[in-house]
Amino acid sequence: MLRANHVCSSLIRVHPRISLNDEYAGSLSGTMRRLKIFSLSSLALTTTMTPFLFIVESELPFMARCSLAATAMLTSGVGTGLVSWGAKSYVTKMRKTTGPEETLEFETSTMFLKKRVTRIYDPAFLTESDKPFPNGKLARSVNASSSQGEGEQETVAETLDDKGNVVGRWIVTWDGKGVGHCSKVGHVVGNFNIHQ
Repeated sequence: MLRANHVCSSLIRVHPRISLNDEYAGSLSGTMRRLKIFSLSSLALTTTMTPFLFIVESELPFMARCSLAATAMLTSGVGTGLVSWGAKSYVTKMRKTTGPEETLEFETSTMFLKKRVTRIYDPAFLTESDKPFPNGKLARSVNASSSQGEGEQETVAETLDDKGNVVGRWIVTWDGKGVGHCSKVGHVVGNFNIHQ
């Protein structure tokens, strides 16, 4: 069994409000969804309406119109970008499976509301996050309680899209001295914000 340097025990355990057979649902899932829809709608509306600043007759000089258009697009774009950055790690659902091997599943969504499911095959690879919004992340390095072969690789987490296709993997490579260094392949979700 692997041992991460700073295992976040509150994330490895299923949320205390639910039993092992239940599914955790983020209490702000609906709010996050509406926020993304509002942000995307405002960006689309701004993009659609900005050309009218140049079409409609006005006494504003051309440079003033350009300045207004740039300000509107920049403000809406930055706002949408901030929403995307802050909400992309929010966990809408979490499941824990028990059996021969314990697996955690975290469900998140993209800015365009596409579902992403990240399966973590060894919860010891889940550590505390030092980023502003997420409170958990996939570990960059781990120590093994038993020796692993040098150069040996294992997939410890996978991210699947809404059709079940793997879009990214978190892979550990062992150095032969009990230390594993992790790297991502593709678009794996590696940060998780679990509302507690």
